[in-house]
Amino acid sequence: MLKIPEIPGVPFLRGDAPREPRAPSGPAATPPEAVKTELPEPEEVPLLAEAREALQRREFSLALADVDKFLGQNPRHVEAIDLRNSVLYQQGKTLFEQKKYAESFTALNQLAKFAPKYQDLPSLLGTVRTRLVQEHYNQGIRLYRDEKLEAAIAEWRLVLQYDPTHQGAKKNIEQGERLLKGLQERQQQKKGPS
Repeated sequence: MLKIPEIPGVPFLRGDAPREPRAPSGPAATPPEAVKTELPEPEEVPLLAEAREALQRREFSLALADVDKFLGQNPRHVEAIDLRNSVLYQQGKTLFEQKKYAESFTALNQLAKFAPKYQDLPSLLGTVRTRLVQEHYNQGIRLYRDEKLEAAIAEWRLVLQYDPTHQGAKKNIEQGERLLKGLQERQQQKKGPS
């Protein structure tokens, strides 16, 4: 016969044992002085507390590492998910303010995978993308004017990664590649047959 141990503080009732009658329950049955008005505070999770502190210090990488470590073991923990989203958003926004558009785009794009409608994320992500496109497009023009065709073409290709429909970048790449090909052919002609 299997014997189940008793749990301290929990009555152990057997099927054949008589049950004690229950007292009425609910607000009417409980005297007002016995009602607890304060619930105990949930215990602070140390890793999340460290992440919050790192976020306040704007140490985004550290905060994100702590949250990700916690989420690795508790993937559905709502508070941790909210904290991760907040870290990514604030990191992206701070980097944007520092004009570090590529890093900002990376952080905000990562947030978009988790919470695509977080606060004003769609608008902010669009603004960052626009700035990135303009930055690379203008850099391509500067390099083109300095006759650094390969580098200019590389910048315009970056533009197309952020905005595949950018007509100016497409046109400039075609023109740059034609010029580059013409220069290479002239260099071959100068060298003569080998």
